[in-house]
Amino acid sequence: MMRVDDVYGCDIGDNFGYISLLENANSDPKPMFLTNATYQLDMIGMPTSAYISPPDGKKIEVFDGRSACDKHRRESDKFIHAVKTRLKEGKIPVPGISKAVSTDAIYAAIARDLVKQGNERRKADNKDCIYRIAFAYPAAFTGDVSLINRMKKSIEGISVDGKKIQVIASLPEPAAVAIDYLYYLQNFATENIQQTGENFTALIYDLGHGTFDAAVVTARSKGEPYRLHFSDGIPDVGGQDFDDILYLEIINNLKVIYGYAPQNNNEKENIRNEAIKIKHELTNDDISSCSISLPNGEYAEIEISKKTFEEKSKHLIMQTMLKVSDMLEKAKTDSIHIDAIVLSGGASQMPMVIDNLRLVLEGDPIPIESHRPSKAVSFGAARYGYWESARIKEKEEEDRKRRTEEERKRKEKEEVKGREGHSLAEESKKEVKAQGISQKENTVPKIEGQEKGLVKTKYIGKATQGKKTNSILEKYTEYSYGIWLPSSDSIIGKIEFLIRSREKIPAVSEGVSLISSSGRTVIKVYRTSVKYDTGNFDSMDDCVEILRIPFEIPENREYELKMTVLDDYNIVISCAIDGGNTIEKSTSDLLGDLIV
Repeated sequence: MMRVDDVYGCDIGDNFGYISLLENANSDPKPMFLTNATYQLDMIGMPTSAYISPPDGKKIEVFDGRSACDKHRRESDKFIHAVKTRLKEGKIPVPGISKAVSTDAIYAAIARDLVKQGNERRKADNKDCIYRIAFAYPAAFTGDVSLINRMKKSIEGISVDGKKIQVIASLPEPAAVAIDYLYYLQNFATENIQQTGENFTALIYDLGHGTFDAAVVTARSKGEPYRLHFSDGIPDVGGQDFDDILYLEIINNLKVIYGYAPQNNNEKENIRNEAIKIKHELTNDDISSCSISLPNGEYAEIEISKKTFEEKSKHLIMQTMLKVSDMLEKAKTDSIHIDAIVLSGGASQMPMVIDNLRLVLEGDPIPIESHRPSKAVSFGAARYGYWESARIKEKEEEDRKRRTEEERKRKEKEEVKGREGHSLAEESKKEVKAQGISQKENTVPKIEGQEKGLVKTKYIGKATQGKKTNSILEKYTEYSYGIWLPSSDSIIGKIEFLIRSREKIPAVSEGVSLISSSGRTVIKVYRTSVKYDTGNFDSMDDCVEILRIPFEIPENREYELKMTVLDDYNIVISCAIDGGNTIEKSTSDLLGDLIV
């Protein structure tokens, strides 16, 4: 069995980060934290608030065995919380720091310490350290390619143990949750909800510390691991906003009842911690309370009910419910069956979430499931990273086999040439003749008929023939050409051939109908490595990638592709978007952009 390189799955969260590892495709990922009774990292993850060291802010502390918050509690003004939601800002001014601090650098520091935690666990287990990761990003970032690239670049700019981190893959957080949930359903769920099929479509409700994401995702156990149908989010609604409501409620009670207001950042931070404690307690209790130390040495007792909390939070929860309602309607319009609503993120555990979701469903029997709120994103990223690593390994093995075969054929030809003393031209003629094409025809396919010096060529494959021309000037394709498509039978996908060898040039293929999975679609064009192939190829074997052509296509839109091979072997790809325009790009148009 092929050995897959180990890849960490990372959830670089706003409040906590999580790191896990999938060692076997047929097992569950495992948390990569050392057992620590103080923090219980394997339960909630690693705290991700970052302390910016004065005076220049070049040193960024996150977690070195204890959280930066614990280490620098008295300097709360130099902390950055929920940096992921602030990535678009680029730089953040910090009191006491001479220059504004890069958000990318803070994000990278969190990733660095997550990998450090993972490798500490590996060392304790007497195993090699890992420097390859797959990370998840908010669904709201999906269309922002430059931002995702920034996240990737910032991670790959850090070093752990003197070694650079390599990003193997990235995916939206809801997709990661769906991937993990499908595996859970197939292998661990109770009989009444166990899933036996290969696909599962879920509406992911992800209420994290800093952001809210919603997405309709189909997870697959074969082929491409997921398909993101559509997604939406609220970048400024998250668990911290519910914390703020309780914080302000405590402050207001202190002012009205005790005539007291916090005097400094430390006192404010203490009250905020009490607000978070109350939020957690109200998950199970109807009333919660806290004690606040007053300057006169007495304590203020503040009591908050679940009813009060939910009333004051109603405007926040309703924003998330509107997104859910829109997605349910869109799924219905697009005939997408939703198997379950899956809750993820720590804040999704508040009772008001499920209560309001049931109101939105209006009696629809779609099940609502809470699934590993702290772990699901990281576990799904680990499984996706494992899949991507396997795909890379498989591709490398296919390339190795192809190179070996090409070398074998080259040596064989050289031996034949030396043995028989034939020139390359003579050898080529022999090869053409062996394929059943006469020398007189000069590699031209069989002529069916002739009238007044004009000929009609025999239809071969999917391509349509060009206009009638003088037989002396006719040219024919030497190779077969196609595009890459994912396959349920192979991790690396397959080639859908549109134009076969021996087609009259110009050769125009029939249309192929596809559906876009994101706003940017890259068409990978392949050709056979052997001239005048006779095989019925449907995989990557004996094929070489010759170019990639990008198209801007709206997400989840149907489009039709056609391929044309012109006289000078220039390749043209036309893309007709459903309900839109036809876009045409050729080899010559893209000389500056091709990735070979």
